[in-house]
Amino acid sequence: MNKRIGLSTKMVVVGVIILLAAAAVGLYFTGFLGGPVTVKEELRVAIGIDMDTVDPHMQTTTLVFNIVRHIYETLVWFDEDGNVIPWLAESWEVSDDGLEYTFKLREGVFFSDGTEFTADDVVANVNRWIDPDVKVRSRSQLGPVESAEALDKYTVKIRLKEPYAPFLAALASYLLITSEETIERFGAESIDEPIGTGPYILSDWKKGDEIILERNENYWGDKPMIKTIIWKIIPEAGTREAALLAGDVDVAFLPPASDKDRLEEDPNVKLYTPITNRILLIGLFNLAISHPLSRKPSSRLHSPSTM
Repeated sequence: MNKRIGLSTKMVVVGVIILLAAAAVGLYFTGFLGGPVTVKEELRVAIGIDMDTVDPHMQTTTLVFNIVRHIYETLVWFDEDGNVIPWLAESWEVSDDGLEYTFKLREGVFFSDGTEFTADDVVANVNRWIDPDVKVRSRSQLGPVESAEALDKYTVKIRLKEPYAPFLAALASYLLITSEETIERFGAESIDEPIGTGPYILSDWKKGDEIILERNENYWGDKPMIKTIIWKIIPEAGTREAALLAGDVDVAFLPPASDKDRLEEDPNVKLYTPITNRILLIGLFNLAISHPLSRKPSSRLHSPSTM
């Protein structure tokens, strides 16, 4: 990725996005009157919650996924228009019955521990995902996966129990890949040593305070221009916003919704509202109807005479 972004303002994100794009191109701060351009090698990001795990298969929140997605990668990914594109897999074929997906893997990819990425790693990750003894919290999101088989060193076949149209999108969204050796070492226990193929590695994690990612100098793709990403854990939305305006952080996620108009008018702030494919819902439980003690007053409330 060679696109460059020139920024002279602070960033505030009102939705949830992954910062990989910004990290890949770097943040360019320009001086006045055509002054010199400097690359900001350290990016400070304010988020509201800490990670609960670095296990690639036990993620529970989008914000946590945004962090570990810099460490781990997926077989396929999304372009800016939401289309599925090759990533760790260079290409794939789907059987006529929609039950078998055969992936040709990218060669010359290495995990952060120096081991090579191969089809055996993919098989190990799929098997762990579908293993009922492993507490994979989003297991159903990947679809009806039955098995995975390494056809050769760089070819893997994943078989489904039944056709599942969004399978490729599910792979891009959920199946983060770690090494087979890591899976063998931790088994069904939570993985606490993140070994991935991504552009960053976990350098430090002060729980409740900050998470530091350092650039993976052996990354297979274009190396990010930003060397260090520091994720600051700031639970209060107003405090995150204040840290941004004070220059203590460069990016703040989810500021107070009530401040949206004011932030949009601030010339020193760039407000981003990214597009997402997430579905949000509010689940309501009508206890007045379901609870026996409440049925009589509930019937009076809904009777025609009270309308």
